[in-house]
Amino acid sequence: MDEDAPRFRAHHGELDGTHDYFVLEYPTPPPVDLSDTDPTLLPPEQMPVLAPHFSAIVRHRDTNVVRYYTLGQAPFGGGTTFRSVTPEGLNCNHGPGPEPRLDAFLARLRSAG
Repeated sequence: MDEDAPRFRAHHGELDGTHDYFVLEYPTPPPVDLSDTDPTLLPPEQMPVLAPHFSAIVRHRDTNVVRYYTLGQAPFGGGTTFRSVTPEGLNCNHGPGPEPRLDAFLARLRSAG
């Protein structure tokens, strides 16, 4: 298990003029593409896990208000999905995400407002 820890990378910095970011980068997950499958017909134990590429906390420097985001695998076509979790606990899908690269994820975070 200790050999897995270095595969997770932490990043932090200034996102823009008022926000800081704290990002956890996960190991590259195996590819998933359910395009030729009806996921509703798969038993739960055969359903692949749609793993995250990155998760982020974005904190406003003056108010300390935080926002939470993830960039994960998309179930179809091999792309990504950009999601957020609200303070009320709602998991919100914001549609297709960028390539699973840190610079692209940070650019998407900047445009999330």
